[in-house]
Amino acid sequence: MKIILDAMGGDNAPEAPVLGAVEAAKTYGIEIVLVGRGEDVLAVLKKHGIDNLPEGMEISNADDVVDMHDDPASIIHKRKNSSMVIGLKMLADGLGDAFVSAGSTGALLTGATLGGTIGGAIATITGTSVATGTAVGTLIGAGTTAAACTVQGTEAAARQLA
Repeated sequence: MKIILDAMGGDNAPEAPVLGAVEAAKTYGIEIVLVGRGEDVLAVLKKHGIDNLPEGMEISNADDVVDMHDDPASIIHKRKNSSMVIGLKMLADGLGDAFVSAGSTGALLTGATLGGTIGGAIATITGTSVATGTAVGTLIGAGTTAAACTVQGTEAAARQLA
């Protein structure tokens, strides 16, 4: 499986996505493409004493980043060189099996819909950190809706999995 990861998405990017990807690649042996500002990704690796990307990892440079304040409907046209748009295009072009971003949910879903990648989606998944008095965990909702999974999308996904 090859995962395309928006290395610039999320509040703690690029550090959290990059370090998580390195750990996942080492632990599970999956291929990961880090999409983002290449110099920033390399700086995170260097800061943590990682001289070489683990086997199966690569960096795809993207000069721009989708901001949480961007209008989700405009990212495909106004942020063409962003890590999110480039990652979605890579997925649409068949260069990976999944695209993951902790960036703007609205921009991600809109970009996937307008960019033509959501037709193959089985579900959209969102998650959040939850803290109790004794532990911290992640609550993930993986429900499908008519907006995220059309009949055509389900058929397309089934063909891809076959």
